[in-house]
Amino acid sequence: MIHSSCVLLASFLAMGLVESLSAQEIAAGSGQGLLTTCEAIRELKPAQADSGLEVRLEGIITVVPTTAPSGLIMQDETAGIWIDLTTARKNGVLGTGSLTPFKQLAVGDRVRMEGVTERGGFAPVLLPRSVEVLAKGCPLPDAPGVTVPALVSGKHDVQRVKFTGVIQESSVGGQSTAQHHILRIANSGGSFLVRVPRKALPSEEALLDTQVSVAGTMISMHNSRAEMAGGIIVTDRVSDVQVLHQSLPPEKAPSLSLTSLRPFEAGGFSSFRRRIVGTVTFWQPGQRLMLQEGNAAVEVTTSSVQPIAIGSVVEAAGFVSRPNPICRLENAVLRVLRAGECPAAVPLSFPELLDASRRKHVREWQRAVFDYHYRLVRLTGTLVDVSGDSSQTGQTLLLRSGGLLLPVRWDAAPATFGNDWRPGSELAVTGIALMVPPSGSKEPYEPSGNGDVSLLMRDADDVQVLTAASWWTRQRLMNVAWAGAALILGILGLTWELSRRVRRQAAELAGRIALQNEAEISFHATLAERNRLGADMHDGLQQFLAGLSMQLEAAHGSLEMGRDAAPALQAARKLLLTLREDFRNCLNALRDTQAEMHIPDILERTSAIIRACHPVEVRVEVQGTPVMLPGNAVANLMLIVQEAASNAVRHGKAQNIVLHCQFTEAAVMVEVADDGSGFDPETIPTDANQYGMPNMHERIDRLHGTLTITSQPGQGTRITARMPLPICGIA
Repeated sequence: MIHSSCVLLASFLAMGLVESLSAQEIAAGSGQGLLTTCEAIRELKPAQADSGLEVRLEGIITVVPTTAPSGLIMQDETAGIWIDLTTARKNGVLGTGSLTPFKQLAVGDRVRMEGVTERGGFAPVLLPRSVEVLAKGCPLPDAPGVTVPALVSGKHDVQRVKFTGVIQESSVGGQSTAQHHILRIANSGGSFLVRVPRKALPSEEALLDTQVSVAGTMISMHNSRAEMAGGIIVTDRVSDVQVLHQSLPPEKAPSLSLTSLRPFEAGGFSSFRRRIVGTVTFWQPGQRLMLQEGNAAVEVTTSSVQPIAIGSVVEAAGFVSRPNPICRLENAVLRVLRAGECPAAVPLSFPELLDASRRKHVREWQRAVFDYHYRLVRLTGTLVDVSGDSSQTGQTLLLRSGGLLLPVRWDAAPATFGNDWRPGSELAVTGIALMVPPSGSKEPYEPSGNGDVSLLMRDADDVQVLTAASWWTRQRLMNVAWAGAALILGILGLTWELSRRVRRQAAELAGRIALQNEAEISFHATLAERNRLGADMHDGLQQFLAGLSMQLEAAHGSLEMGRDAAPALQAARKLLLTLREDFRNCLNALRDTQAEMHIPDILERTSAIIRACHPVEVRVEVQGTPVMLPGNAVANLMLIVQEAASNAVRHGKAQNIVLHCQFTEAAVMVEVADDGSGFDPETIPTDANQYGMPNMHERIDRLHGTLTITSQPGQGTRITARMPLPICGIA
């Protein structure tokens, strides 16, 4: 707590929440346009302070920063004011070079300062423009004694005050030199933080329980809404600290009974350290322990981490807190007196324990022989739920008894769950009773009757299983039933899905068989027709050959008789050219192929024929794993390739041709690419004497494939035939 307050101290600023008035109203109300007292600045509304009223003050410097200057505090005869150097530089009121005079200021300097007002973070502040030192080493303003309520009211913000009390907590603060003590000083009115020089107080060991009077400057801390969130009194002067009463050794502190840590005292209860003795029933090193003696128990907070066994008799010297709902001893020093035995746990029922936290009137508490706050008790109930696991701290059991629920937890260390800690088990649990204070009381001595309780275990050994619950709980039976139903539904669904898939695959297979049969029938019919046409054309070719032979004989006779043989030779030449063209067309159209030959073999054979007849380069590429194809597929793909290659040579005048074949799981793709003259596919002739392109489309249609022609004039031609493998019966 003290450490967090030290962090807030580094960013303290004066702030205020007020209503809006104009700068002209302030000037008219004061009778002048220049503010000359700290009190006049503090009375400004936020909007007035933001208007940047001119200020000229004379006063005493009471606080300077120990590191890089971010602000100062000055006080005159009327009040104090925060001098905000950081904002002054940010807003351009104070130049970079003008900061040097402020760095040289010291506590006790009487100065004249000029600048403008600003609303600040909590109260109005001064943004300085210049400073003039009038005198050095001046006495600081008087510090009136104040109470905690007066400090937290904000009226003493950035003013000298005096606070008297007992040091109940301390830590070292400040920067790298650690030159300050941060103290929590308490008196009958409450406690407050104070920062003093370390050399102003006795040794660290004798610091606590010392009564001091500290004069210093009150600095308020605020939140983001400009609300006061605390404060601290600071001084850097040893002379501002007076030791009124030296601390006693912890073992010599006045002793108290565990039955009442804050009894009536005619002169008021003292803030000095008190001492109690009891038997340890719970120990959380560095945090807290429970001491019990007879029918009373007390919670003690401590930073001690010494090993202490449960049952040890311990003396604890610390500071008594305010009741909530009962007092405890805080910031205690521990001393183990002797070993002992842990007191027996008091057996109780849930209603008895709950009723003890809901007494309706203070006299009922007084008439009770004892209460159960922090007592070691033993309860029985049915386990409802378990939260957490064995690797966590802060595990919780929820017990039910008589229609009431009670949380049972342990925080000291991780524990191992018992295998029979199942919901429905009857458990006996030993632990520390934590009585939650009632809320909604009209008077502090009149509880409202809605208090609650919980139980704090020390470890898993505090749980005893009286009757283990059956593993077959109602919930588990329901889970098994639902799981069985889900399994049956899953089997039925799987059976239906398998049946649906079988029907679908059977239909697909029947379709493939039908397509295959159709393709085979078409192929054989085409082959038969091709053979017939081949025979007819063969007969026609015989006529061409006979005519050619007659012309050649005529030419030979003319030469022997000395006549001109040119006409006969010219006619023979034309006839031969026609014969060669028709013969080549017949071969390309009617050439038979072996049904069992791979497409790569067909491509190699085709490339050899092309190279033999024409001076072109032909390259064959195969990608993927070749598969055997039906005869109709091989024949049609071969004829498409032959027609495309023939066109590339005859029409495109190609010099290079690439025959590319690619096999995938879904299809076979055959591509003929050349570097010929190309053409516009949209201008292909459609007259009856042109068979090449229509024949290629008809052949790929028989295979249920697609034919793609890509070409542009001057950029070659690419013809791609893609045939789906399932259409050809390939699995």
